[in-house]
Amino acid sequence: MYEYTFVTIKISIWTSKPKQPLEDVVREYAKKGWRLVQVIKEPYRDYEVIFERLI
Repeated sequence: MYEYTFVTIKISIWTSKPKQPLEDVVREYAKKGWRLVQVIKEPYRDYEVIFERLI
């Protein structure tokens, strides 16, 4: 069975770029045993990043 966590990465309203690099978020969660499942990005909206790990 898996446990999931959802992380929101805010974007700049001026540049539409993430305020925190996605690579840093993925590395941070990977160190804690999480595996990247999906990144969801819709125009003009924040990034939603989904991670999973076995429980």
